[in-house]
Amino acid sequence: MMHRYAALSLALVASLLAAPASASFYEEAAAEFECLPPEAAELTPYELFDENQLPEILRLKAGKMSDNTAEGAEPVADGSDAASEPELDMFREAHIRYRARSEEFASEVSRIVLRKYQDEVSELRSGYDQLVGKADLEERMLREQAIAAHERFIKAHPGSEYTARRMFRLGELYFEESQESYLVENEKYDELSILFDEGKLEYLPEPPMKDYRKSIALYKRIVRDFPTYGDLGAVYYILGY
Repeated sequence: MMHRYAALSLALVASLLAAPASASFYEEAAAEFECLPPEAAELTPYELFDENQLPEILRLKAGKMSDNTAEGAEPVADGSDAASEPELDMFREAHIRYRARSEEFASEVSRIVLRKYQDEVSELRSGYDQLVGKADLEERMLREQAIAAHERFIKAHPGSEYTARRMFRLGELYFEESQESYLVENEKYDELSILFDEGKLEYLPEPPMKDYRKSIALYKRIVRDFPTYGDLGAVYYILGY
């Protein structure tokens, strides 16, 4: 009995698989399972997003953009009327005045910064000049002391083996003293020249001259009195210079 029912079931399944499906079957299935998007309703520009999400100052009321915007004019976001030509002219004039005032302010700031910079540089130079002047004064005092000490030694020991060396060094000190004196006198002469060119001085004296007579006389004495001096070549070189 069981074998009979199994055979009938297999025969029924085979007949269903072998039988071709009708065209109406597929059409009905396609119509039944067709999936179409719902029809979209037309939205105005103000319904595309939530206006309340914007800050209050930027919120627009529906219809305000189109109602208050003339053809070819820029939209007015706050709902007010478009600016008239006289108002635009006033705005342009205000912009020009603002730009001119900004440039004037920038120029004034530049002048203040430059003046501050010049004041600081002047202060630094003044302090530097004071230090240099102090150093020059100390150098001058030390030179005068060294000259006095060498002169005393040479006077006390005219024939010593160390006298020629002392005389050579004293000649150098005389040279430095003469050079410094010339520079000081030359600066004074330059000031007098400016006054003379401006017509404030009737007579312009002769320019200062370098005076190395003491050094030259001392070096010649070394050549005469100490012919075996070890640095005699340097003495001749300086005399030729």
